[in-house]
Amino acid sequence: MNESRVLDLDRLEAVERSGLVDSERETVFDELASLAAQLLDAPFAFVTAVDAERSFWKSAHGIADGARFNSVADSFCQYVIEGERELIVDDAANHPVTASNPSIDSMGVAAWAGYPVMLGDQILGTFCVVDQRPRVWTPRERAILRRITDAVNEEIARRTSDDGAEVLGRHQLEQLRAGLVQVTLPTIPGLDVAAWHRPAGGELVLGDFYDVFPLDHERWCVILGDVCGHGHLAAQLASFVRTELRESMQRLGDAAGAMAATNDELIHRSPDAGRFATGCVMVLEPRRDAVAIRMCSAGHPAVLVRRRDGSTIELPAPDGPPLGVTPAVTFTTREHALQPGTTMLAYTDGATECRDDHDQLLGDVEFARLFAAAAEEDRDAQGVIAHLSAALASHAAVHHDDIALVAVQHRA
Repeated sequence: MNESRVLDLDRLEAVERSGLVDSERETVFDELASLAAQLLDAPFAFVTAVDAERSFWKSAHGIADGARFNSVADSFCQYVIEGERELIVDDAANHPVTASNPSIDSMGVAAWAGYPVMLGDQILGTFCVVDQRPRVWTPRERAILRRITDAVNEEIARRTSDDGAEVLGRHQLEQLRAGLVQVTLPTIPGLDVAAWHRPAGGELVLGDFYDVFPLDHERWCVILGDVCGHGHLAAQLASFVRTELRESMQRLGDAAGAMAATNDELIHRSPDAGRFATGCVMVLEPRRDAVAIRMCSAGHPAVLVRRRDGSTIELPAPDGPPLGVTPAVTFTTREHALQPGTTMLAYTDGATECRDDHDQLLGDVEFARLFAAAAEEDRDAQGVIAHLSAALASHAAVHHDDIALVAVQHRA
């Protein structure tokens, strides 16, 4: 009888050494799970670590009841550990490996795709997505899932490494931070621009970034981005992405072209590692009656606009994949008009995903309400940012993810 790989002592020692089981939720893993669910249009995504009895869910996107684990017997992760490779299941009820698994009934698992989460040569668990309807996982979806799994594995390896990884001094960190945000924003005729940033609790640097600069005598560029993770490694990658986007915009003058060029450079820089970022690039062109905005998004949250009548809307943009996930992507732009008396807000997801003392997520709806309230009383862009940042600080005294906000107001 073959000995169970799930119960292998070396594997269990690696699981314990990883520190994942029974640990608190962490933004970096939640972001990766959320991203996978978004890109693969799946209701559930998990980062798991499997000990002798449980599949512990380090991250569990889509689970609303607060559950953090199921038994090994109920988990599909056992099959990845036993098979020592990824498992792709299009129809769980009719798959020879999974057909008898209790989770098909208890959790409604109809399709499952997962890759090994590793520490060294040991499989800790899986990074997986789950659907409640049978589906064929395409080669592109598998490639995306594998690349995001690489990011999970790289994060775990970084935490457990004792090989003398680079440690930056305070002066280096402050220089790195200065390269990601602007102390003084340029003046744009007819517009009022303000920005704010806050690194995750305890960090000196952030993985979020913004940039505002002229393209020519008539057009201006606003860039906002968010690199997966936080701390100095995320900040170093953010600096690279910010520089690539700025240089590409200055060279090409086109938001979609700049996104594609930066995406290719990022994949070329780290073809085998999960290094990626979301981003939004906006080209502003003030005109006589309105400001024309050409917008391109790479997996980034939608821009909000508070109109003169007090209503708040999202500005839709063609939503491409995050930068660094898929090679040879064609991005597109969409044009909008910013009318006099309106305020536009671009933000990173740390704003909507901050949690209060009761672990309650702020969420998109409440954040939009806070923005609408901040933009009342004829506040200028700086006033809007000050009011909104204070509201975020009131909701969560300690932020577990970086936050960046950029407000652009068309003065009446």
